[in-house]
Amino acid sequence: MADKTFLSPSLVAVGLRDPDGRPLPRWAAGSHVNLVLAEGLVRPYSLCGRTEDRGRWLVLVRRHGASRGGSDHVHDRLRAGDRIGYLGVLPGLTLAGAGRYTFVAGGAGVAPLIPLARLADAARRPWSLALFGHDARQVADWRELADLRHAVTVAREREDIASVLHDVRDGCAVYTCGPEPFVAAIDRVLADRPGVRLFRESFEPPAGAGGDSPAVDLVLARSKLSFSVPAGTSLNEGLRAMGVEVPVSCGAGFCGACAVRVLRGVPDHRDGLLDTGQRAANNVILTCVSRSRTPELVLDL
Repeated sequence: MADKTFLSPSLVAVGLRDPDGRPLPRWAAGSHVNLVLAEGLVRPYSLCGRTEDRGRWLVLVRRHGASRGGSDHVHDRLRAGDRIGYLGVLPGLTLAGAGRYTFVAGGAGVAPLIPLARLADAARRPWSLALFGHDARQVADWRELADLRHAVTVAREREDIASVLHDVRDGCAVYTCGPEPFVAAIDRVLADRPGVRLFRESFEPPAGAGGDSPAVDLVLARSKLSFSVPAGTSLNEGLRAMGVEVPVSCGAGFCGACAVRVLRGVPDHRDGLLDTGQRAANNVILTCVSRSRTPELVLDL
């Protein structure tokens, strides 16, 4: 780890460099990286630095009251000079072709939106970035956002969502990331505007993810395996029980580490990562939380 800067008592920016000074892997705006913070402690974080900077990665980590170990480890134990690993860079939100962009961030959800806003700015497209959360002012004043500050606003309350989006009309693309209730509120505000494209990413799976669901038969095309995953068991757990290892990181359907290609069948998408178009295509499933709308799913495994 190269450096660690507290933007507020609950939000820290972490800079990462290769210990031997080698260039880091390339990444695209909206991507995230699965960091191996300690043995058995792997967590996904959105990259929020500059895509052209091969010497340093930058992530934001918020301390969570219900931390499963990751945020507490970063805030309390991680020090400059500590070595951590990573399990690859995974794609996330991507910038669509639109006439105008509106980025709406809830807390640390600003991370994947920062490089996307830079892309929109470089393309000379009209754009704006609204920051929500109790430390939104500190984020707005962060030196890493100095080049974007001309189009950044700080919203005081979640009730301001409607006013932030009041002039969003046909041809605009809205990008949002944050806690699921925050993202769901934006979804509701835009529900009656079919000409507006919404791209969303949340920290938790949407309401209804997981929960009760019928058994499903899985067919693995490459492994030539066929078996049933019982109700109440995730697809990932069922795969692992059959000796088929699919990576899992967040376990909540928002990082994409467990994504598997679907060859036949209709997934029941319960994740917080895939956008509307990806869900409609039905050719990928996040196996940690999603299920099936058909009795059988054929997977590219």
